[in-house]
Amino acid sequence: MLVHLGAGVAVQSRDVLTLTDLQRPLPPDTKALFDGMSRRNRVRRLGGEPKTMVLVQQDRQTVCYLSSVGLRTLRMRMEEEEALLMKLAGRP
Repeated sequence: MLVHLGAGVAVQSRDVLTLTDLQRPLPPDTKALFDGMSRRNRVRRLGGEPKTMVLVQQDRQTVCYLSSVGLRTLRMRMEEEEALLMKLAGRP
């Protein structure tokens, strides 16, 4: 299923590796990861003030999306999708 990240961009939820709240200071290792991805041109800004960093596995590489959608909203979207899939599979 797809998760809408904002600005008309959606990714497969199974491809999402991590969600990071940008409203809080980044730990040094996360900052170093972001800096490295930025140097390799793997950061995609989706417009607006970034609230969440979303790491996604795409085409055998990791891409970083900076989404203006909040972390809680993205989590809720993913949880709703998981619940729907469980329901369709006949699981409680």
